[in-house]
Amino acid sequence: MSDFSWDNFKQTGDWARFDNPGDKVVGVIKALRTGRDFNGNPCPELILEQDDGSEITVTAGQVMLKAALAEKAPEVGDKIRIVYTGNSEARPGKAPAKLFTVDVKKGPFELQRAAISNDDAPF
Repeated sequence: MSDFSWDNFKQTGDWARFDNPGDKVVGVIKALRTGRDFNGNPCPELILEQDDGSEITVTAGQVMLKAALAEKAPEVGDKIRIVYTGNSEARPGKAPAKLFTVDVKKGPFELQRAAISNDDAPF
C-alpha cells in the first residue's frame, strides 16, 4: 500500500500573506502538512479555519516563522495567532529575515472560537 494521498495536495481557502508588519492570521488548525517554500524546499503548512468559517493556508517557508512554529509545536485543534512583527537586520549579501510572533491556545477549539480573538489583546 502506498503512502500517497491526494489530501496532501489539496488547496484549501486563501493563502496567508505577510507583506507588512502587523499582518496577522488567527484560526483553529484544521490540518498540518508538508508544503513547499518558494525554493521548493519542504516546510510546514497549516490549514486554519478563521472565526468567520473561511479557511486560510499558512505556508511557513520563512526561517523565523518555521522556528517560531517549531518552538510552540501547535497541533490540529489548537487555535493559533501568527503576527508578522518586522524585519531583522540584513546581513551582507542577504535579505533581512521576517520576524514573527506565534501564540497558541491548546484545543480543541471547535466550540470555543471566541477564546482567541483577532485583535491585538495579549494571548
